[in-house]
Amino acid sequence: MPANDLIKIDNSNLTTAPFSNDAINVSRAALAFYQQLQAVTNHMAHLTDGSTFTTLETRFGIPSGSGNTVYTAMTTLITTLNSDANFLALMNRVG
Repeated sequence: MPANDLIKIDNSNLTTAPFSNDAINVSRAALAFYQQLQAVTNHMAHLTDGSTFTTLETRFGIPSGSGNTVYTAMTTLITTLNSDANFLALMNRVG
């Protein structure tokens, strides 16, 4: 990636760019979502051995028998987001 590849949204004139803050807020929300998703799945990983999800289910309030499904969905989402160039650009470059 080039050293100067940040995309600065100009929200200095809301008369001509009334939706500029929306773009900034979406970028920040994407980053916050990603960081929280990582934190939760990292915590979940410490509560399971990959085959037993009882503790994970209890601690997160997940119905019994659904821990593997929830954990797999979350880890798969992280993998998907990590491979999506558009999401990574929005999260890391736009602001």
